[in-house]
Amino acid sequence: MRWSLAGLLPSLCLVVLTNASPLGHESAYDIEGVDSLNTLVRRVRTGPGGGTVTTPKKTTDLFLLDSGPGGCTSKEATLDDWLTEVFLLHDAIKTAYANIQGERSWMLMWYTWFGVQLNMQTGGVDVSDKDNKKLWDTIGDHISRVTQFLAGAGLVNPQVAGENPRLFCGPEAGEHQPWAESVVKDHKAQEVVTERDPETQQPTEYLKLGTAFMNTVQNPKANAFWFSAFNGYDLDFRGETTLCPENPKDGNRRLAKTARPASSWPVIFSDDADFTFGRANRHILFCPLSFSPPSGSHSYPSLTKAVEEDNYPTAGLKDANEALDKMMPVSSTMYHELYHLTDDDNTKDQAYSLNDIIRNAKGPSTREANSHNPETYTLFATAAYLYLNAPADEEPCLYISGFPKKASNPFA
Repeated sequence: MRWSLAGLLPSLCLVVLTNASPLGHESAYDIEGVDSLNTLVRRVRTGPGGGTVTTPKKTTDLFLLDSGPGGCTSKEATLDDWLTEVFLLHDAIKTAYANIQGERSWMLMWYTWFGVQLNMQTGGVDVSDKDNKKLWDTIGDHISRVTQFLAGAGLVNPQVAGENPRLFCGPEAGEHQPWAESVVKDHKAQEVVTERDPETQQPTEYLKLGTAFMNTVQNPKANAFWFSAFNGYDLDFRGETTLCPENPKDGNRRLAKTARPASSWPVIFSDDADFTFGRANRHILFCPLSFSPPSGSHSYPSLTKAVEEDNYPTAGLKDANEALDKMMPVSSTMYHELYHLTDDDNTKDQAYSLNDIIRNAKGPSTREANSHNPETYTLFATAAYLYLNAPADEEPCLYISGFPKKASNPFA
């Protein structure tokens, strides 16, 4: 049922003009007592609406798999399963984006996770505020880029037109190259010569990696890795000599990495050498941890299991095991990386923590960066899928905090 929204305008003004948070001063895992948000949307339409359904593709339809070091051919079946769930997650977030108008649950979710400000006169996004309109457009742009890629239309502004991006499934794909000792290799994996004996034409000097990447090497955490799959280099800035360290210096084990090959940029410095780097599109490297993650985020066995009657979160129950970050499936790592893969070099990982993401959504100074944060989309898509796919006898759960609320009465 639709209700008149005009009567809710005073509540809207309170929220928009004060940049109030959906959480007030409560923990991100508990929004009890947030009367302003309750008033803001209590009379808007509540039905979940119909979700879109897209026929999933196979991994090899969208990516190049390599059989060499760190290749993914042995993981193809697992990757296909992940990709199937990626389509489900993305269909859910597309449904949420397309149906915010007058839908209370979607309005609450966009407000909570992205800080989208609402206009209760129109029953949707407040587009009169240019920053809020830009925020909404930015969200739509990221979603549409992933949509384009999943449809098989490739990347926006690819480095190599017509070539699918690569997937790697282990750190062996990239061989560490010390700056001082390593000689630069070209697109044919041949060492780059800078000087030759004038009589014999035999090489006497070679281009060193630290010279070719003179600016990069100034960063003490920068390391270069040679990828034989495309005869080019990746740069990494975590101070590690492997792409998937078992005991990283910062204590954070890597699940995956999306990179644009450094050699796909114009040559930085050639030292008069005549050569070209191997070129390739962006690629994703899944670390071993992504296939067998510990308990926590990105570790739920599957979306299918999550919406089974025995496993579906109990709306209104504060169970740590049913917090949204604990419901994210293993496949969500792939979904997260797609936002890096399809971006314009603007999806820095601002935050992974559920609490931090909700906090960033409420702040005017952090909200814009949050709209480029892949984990925000991954959490939202998981929440949207759970909301849309409640078992027949279960109350749909609405994640407008870390714990599931009742979609029919989220402030009960």
